[in-house]
Amino acid sequence: MLSLHKTHEKRKIAIKQLVVLGLLFVCFYAEAQFYNGTHMTFGKNRIQTQSHVWTYYRTPLADIYYYPQGKKLAEFAAENVNVIISDLENKLKFSLLNKIQIIIYARHSDYMESNVGLEFEDFYNTGGVTPIYGHKLFLYYNGNMRDFQERLKGGVTALFINRIIKGQSFLSSMSSSNDVVSIPYWFTDGMSAYFSKAWTSDMDNAIRDGILSGRYEKIHYLSVTEQQIAGYSLWHYIASAYGEEMVVNILHYIKALKNYERVTNVTLGIGFEQLKNEWIDYYTKRYLTHPDYANPDNTLLKKNKKQTYYLQPKASPDGRYIAYIINQEGRVKVFLYDEQKKKSSCLYRFHYRIEDNPDLSFPLLTWHPSGNHLMMMIEHKGKVYFLPYDTEEQKWGQRQVVFVNKISDFAYSSDGKFIAMSAINNAQSDVYLYNVASRSLQNITNDKADDFAPRFIKNNTAVVFSSNRDNVSLDSDKDDAYKFGTYDLYVYDIQSKSKDLQRLTQTDFADEKYAFEINDDYLSFISDRNGIYNRYIGKFQPTISHIDTTIHYVTHFYDYPVSDFDNGILFYDIEKNTKTITETKMFKGDYFLTKEQIPFLHALPKTTLNQSITMMSKQTKNEIQDSVTETTPEVIKPIKRLRFVKLEEVNNPFYFDNKHDNLTSDTTSKSEKEKLALVPRVYEVQYSLSSFAIQADFSFLNTTYQQFVPSASPIYLNPGLNLFLSVEAKDLMEDHRLIGGVRFSVDLNKEFLFSYEDFSGRLDKQLAVYFQSIKNLNYYGYYESQQNTSLFYLLKYPFDRVNSVCLTTFLRYNRYSVKATDELSLEQPDLFSFWLGAKGEYVMDFSRNISLNMKKGFRGKAFVEFMCTPDKAFKNMVVVGGDLRYYAMINRDLVWANRFAASTSFGKNRLIYYMGGIDNWWFAEFNEEINVDTTINYTYQTLATNMRGFTQNIRNGTSFFVLNSELRFSIIRFLVKKPLKNDFLNSFQVVAFGDIGTAWTGLTPYSEDNSLFKRIIVAGPSMKITLNNQIEPIVGGFGLGLRFMVLGYFLRLDYAWGVENYKVNKGIFYISLNLDF
Repeated sequence: MLSLHKTHEKRKIAIKQLVVLGLLFVCFYAEAQFYNGTHMTFGKNRIQTQSHVWTYYRTPLADIYYYPQGKKLAEFAAENVNVIISDLENKLKFSLLNKIQIIIYARHSDYMESNVGLEFEDFYNTGGVTPIYGHKLFLYYNGNMRDFQERLKGGVTALFINRIIKGQSFLSSMSSSNDVVSIPYWFTDGMSAYFSKAWTSDMDNAIRDGILSGRYEKIHYLSVTEQQIAGYSLWHYIASAYGEEMVVNILHYIKALKNYERVTNVTLGIGFEQLKNEWIDYYTKRYLTHPDYANPDNTLLKKNKKQTYYLQPKASPDGRYIAYIINQEGRVKVFLYDEQKKKSSCLYRFHYRIEDNPDLSFPLLTWHPSGNHLMMMIEHKGKVYFLPYDTEEQKWGQRQVVFVNKISDFAYSSDGKFIAMSAINNAQSDVYLYNVASRSLQNITNDKADDFAPRFIKNNTAVVFSSNRDNVSLDSDKDDAYKFGTYDLYVYDIQSKSKDLQRLTQTDFADEKYAFEINDDYLSFISDRNGIYNRYIGKFQPTISHIDTTIHYVTHFYDYPVSDFDNGILFYDIEKNTKTITETKMFKGDYFLTKEQIPFLHALPKTTLNQSITMMSKQTKNEIQDSVTETTPEVIKPIKRLRFVKLEEVNNPFYFDNKHDNLTSDTTSKSEKEKLALVPRVYEVQYSLSSFAIQADFSFLNTTYQQFVPSASPIYLNPGLNLFLSVEAKDLMEDHRLIGGVRFSVDLNKEFLFSYEDFSGRLDKQLAVYFQSIKNLNYYGYYESQQNTSLFYLLKYPFDRVNSVCLTTFLRYNRYSVKATDELSLEQPDLFSFWLGAKGEYVMDFSRNISLNMKKGFRGKAFVEFMCTPDKAFKNMVVVGGDLRYYAMINRDLVWANRFAASTSFGKNRLIYYMGGIDNWWFAEFNEEINVDTTINYTYQTLATNMRGFTQNIRNGTSFFVLNSELRFSIIRFLVKKPLKNDFLNSFQVVAFGDIGTAWTGLTPYSEDNSLFKRIIVAGPSMKITLNNQIEPIVGGFGLGLRFMVLGYFLRLDYAWGVENYKVNKGIFYISLNLDF
């Protein structure tokens, strides 16, 4: 791992990829390639670097799954989920019929190693996949229990909203799978946040920035995260203006109407555009107290990249450098800004630009007091590491930090001997002291209160930190419950090791964090007491408590604000030696790094703060709670629920009786809860149906090449109209998958496929069985039948999320026969062959989906395949090739897609490529005028597409290359600028395209032995004439096309003109079912 942290690692990774790519072109194994045209499997990876022993708790309404690090979180979820569900049933006027499953991870990186939600591209499914959504909820802990509680409630709320809109039965889920396209994220995710999240300062900061910057005017074009926040404020406005009951009414109306614009007309009596204007106007007036909303002053960098997080600015003790981190869609870089050269240099980078919601919790940075070393914390392969960087030698080191699961913040002591850190272990966030020399850890706190951002003060004799605890004693909270209060500042005395902390602040509605010592007896920190995070100064003031034989003093802490910003401070750091303040702020959706020099910070005058919406909302809510008397909650009638039952529970004495599963409200007293013990149960793999697909199309299952039959007319490669049925089942953790597929056509062609996949370890495994039967009328008028049965065993090793190699071994049995209709056909013997082989591939996938058939980024594959017959004849064939695709996003609705593909075969036996036409072509045509060299020992055949403007077999041979380029324009989405209810309009695309390529025999397309240059004419029984053709081997095509969804199918209409021998041919019209190229 150490090599990952060296400055020249980027070069090493590039060399590594080139070496692997080169090896794959000379080794004897490969994975699925051009079995039928452009269909290729790509896909990203999940890497399992650790295995978990899963256990679960069973409650009346939910099952909670966890591993040892998440046990306390599971207990909390089990104690609260029934109350949350009952409250939501009462509030939303809806009841879940099935139990839900909650899977808890101890940290975000563990969740990212799971296989949950991983998309596979084994089938290019052009019909509608009907997912069985189930009732699963996934949670992880980031060190903030208040946030975990909101995630729990928000996740349950999202399940309610999902079930209300889509229904709870299998049939209702099928019927609505395509209707939810027009329901945007701001509607569903925003409503989920509205029912689960409090209006916090961070939320208010984001809403204020979105409103005042004008970004919320285009709410549909916001990122998913921003849509949730914008929707959250919109639902708050609707509840404020029309009442909260109207929010629930809108949710139930959307179930029937499936269109948010019609729902606003029916429920509110106004159009959505008017509602949007009223919403924005409402918050604009509320934020008029911030007239000077402008770009932050003293920005560190001259230019900031869009859609990029700028994090952790830390000034060095000598004042020369400022270290900071940028995170661009998951791609992390650590920079060092040189104050003398006014230039940034990249020290470290990892991961790729593939994440919509990246993990911002690491890496973390801090400076050694000498100023010569920058310390970075990262998480790698399930472990926590410190990586010191020597600024003089420009080298990274490495040391593992044991006994903690995650670090949320850390800082050096002034002598560099210790590190104070807030770290997570066993689902609780505590303060630790780390001895740099011995690499040992010492607990300062050990309780369920959340502790954060410790800093050394008073010449390293004490530590100040933020905590949401409600008691100053370190002994009283060890066995207590989790805390959810606000964060205040506390001081721990290292010298006396007193079990009683000194509490510095006590604010009911505000958080204080990032406290730093700036001078003797002075601290600086940030707080959101007015609803916006501003700077504060605090002073330790000793006063006389009493006098007996001597004078006794007690130290009090007094603080006051010294700033009044319109933009809340997101991150705050002070370098004591140089009095340098570095901060992170947000403006117009972008993050900015700022730097200030304040030599006499403690002498700054007190500032009067303006109150924000957040603080006014908190105070109003508190007044309402004080004035309203407690009322008896409404009890709703028991609801009959369906649930999943495990076989082992039939005779389990700890299983709750069925009548207890009908509880919808928590009427259990606290004493009864204590008596009701949670019984841990061992999780065992069990499967449930995850998807079911029925579709009609014109393709094969694309797992093998077709047999080549030597005749004057090759086998027609398109199977015609057929019906495809597939069923998929997964276990709860989605580590195991079963797939069964069958395809029947009107001409009695059929295919069967069964596959088992195991993703539970670092090495992914798959076992598949495939059968294909094809019937065809040959050139001589006889019916012939091809059958092949194949067995595959695949191993896949992912290097990271985007790079992987696969190794597949296979056995294949072929049978060819002619149906006996006369004496001549009766004498034709059946042909049998048995092949075995190995295949391999190297896959890179950096692409990301924008919308249907619209991507951005790069993906590619290189492969090699070897197959032979295990007999004396030793027939053998090697296939080598690659497929590279790049998608450039010009605009959200305009993408330039490019593809380059090439392949060749060699050995005793060959594979013939037929170039021309497109994949899944309805009513495909075959060009019989182009010569097929039957002297070459062809064994298998396949298509080389796309080559629009021609029929199949405009070129053929043992090698091919093709370059496809398409400009895809979602013209209606661009003009309307919002999601549409109609699938046809929502997916409608205009495409301009061009193709160029060829297929050939021989070394190059211009070699004399290219069969294209020869044409054989048979004149009578004894005369054969061979003509040399003067023809350009490379052909091209161009044209226009339309793409749209009809009845759940992605239909392609293309009209193309072919260019052959530098002449434009008559145009050809194509109809096909296919995504991408």
